[in-house]
Amino acid sequence: MSKLAMHGGHPVRARPYPTWPTYAPDDVRALEEVLGGDAWGGHPVPRPATRRFTTDFARYQGARHCVLTSSGTTGLEVALRALGIGEGDEVIVPCLSFVATAAAVISAGARPVFVDVVAATSAMDPDHVAAAVTPRTRAIMPVHLAQHMADMDRLTAIARKGGVAIVEDAAQAHGQRWREVGAGCFGEFGIFSHQDSKGMAAGEGGSILTSDEHLAHAAESIVDCGRARGGGPSLRGGNHRMTDLQAALLNGALTRFPAQREMRAAAAAHLESTCTIPGVTIAPADPRLTRLSFSRFSLTIEPAEFAGADGMTVRRALEAEGIPCWAPYPSVGHYDLFAPWAALLRQRHGADAVPAGFDTGDALWARQIYLRENVFRDGTEGIVDLVEALAKVHDAAGALGDQP
Repeated sequence: MSKLAMHGGHPVRARPYPTWPTYAPDDVRALEEVLGGDAWGGHPVPRPATRRFTTDFARYQGARHCVLTSSGTTGLEVALRALGIGEGDEVIVPCLSFVATAAAVISAGARPVFVDVVAATSAMDPDHVAAAVTPRTRAIMPVHLAQHMADMDRLTAIARKGGVAIVEDAAQAHGQRWREVGAGCFGEFGIFSHQDSKGMAAGEGGSILTSDEHLAHAAESIVDCGRARGGGPSLRGGNHRMTDLQAALLNGALTRFPAQREMRAAAAAHLESTCTIPGVTIAPADPRLTRLSFSRFSLTIEPAEFAGADGMTVRRALEAEGIPCWAPYPSVGHYDLFAPWAALLRQRHGADAVPAGFDTGDALWARQIYLRENVFRDGTEGIVDLVEALAKVHDAAGALGDQP
C-alpha cells in the first residue's frame, strides 16, 4: 500500500493540471483595441465589445436579450428588482448554494425561504418547493450546481401554477441545456457569473438573460444608474455596469468555450465509465440534460468505505496527491447571516416554516467533493491520474486520520 502524499509519500501526480482561466493572442489584441479607443467603461450602453458579447451569448444560450453587469451576485439582485420584488416578498432558494444566492434576495429587500435539495443533483427539491409556496412568494430561484441542473420541468410547472417568477441562478451553467433549452432561459431571468473560476471568465462580471423586452429594459436601467431604457421609466438603480475591457475578454472566452465544453464532457464520460472505486459515487446525468457543461464536477464518498473519513478529509488527501478540488457548499440556511429572516418567517408562519435542519443538504456537505474543471482539460491522462489517486486514498483510508 502506497504511503499517502499528505503523510510524506510520493503524489500520484506531480505535474500540474492546465491553468485556468486561459487567454489567447486574440484577447490581447481585443484589449488593445479597446484601450486604443475611448470606450473603456460601460457607459453609454452598449459599447462595441459589449454589443458583440451580449448578442452572441444570448444567441448561444437561446435567449433574446442579455444585459451585462458587474457580477453574478449583482445580476441576481437586479433581476429581482426588475421584477418589482422587495419588502414583504418571499423568494424560495435552495439550502445548498454559494451565499450570494440568498444574499441577493436580502439585498433586494425580500426574504429568502430555504428548501432542501435532491441528493443526486444538489438542486432544490421540487416537492419542498411546492410546499413552500405561499401568497407572499414572488419567485423561485433554482441553482444549477456542478454538472447537474435543477428539475426545470417540475419547477416551471410549480411556478406557473403559483403565478410566480423563475430567476435561474445559472452562475456555473454556461452551455448547459435541458431538453435542448439553454440554462437561464426557462423563466423570467437567468443569471450567469464570469468570475475567474467559472467556465466563461473575465475576472469578474455577470450576464442577465431574458426573453422579455420590458424586463430587459428594466434590468438595463437598474444596472446603468436608473437611466430610462426603451421608452420605459427611470428606475432606482446604481452603477452595476461591466466594462468594455471585460466584455472584450468574454468575446474571446465565448469563442473558445464550445471546444472546452466538449473536452470537459468527454473527460467526464471517461471518468464515469472507469471509476469503479468502492464508496465513490458519481450521480448519473438526468436524461433530460441534453448538453453537459460544468465549471466544477461533483462526486460523493461513503465515509464507511473510507474508514469513517468525511469528504473534507478525502478532499485534502486528493489535493496532496495532485488533484485540484473544491470544498463543498455548506447549508446556507444555517448561516448566522440569515438567522433574522428565518426568525421572522417562523414568527409569521409558525415554527415549521423554516426547518431547523436540511437533512439532504447537510449529508451532502459531509460527503461531497467538487473537482476543479481543469482536471477535465488534460485528456485521458488527467482522468487516469484522478482515478488512481481516488483508489490510492481509498486503499490507504485507514491512515487518513494519522498525523503527518
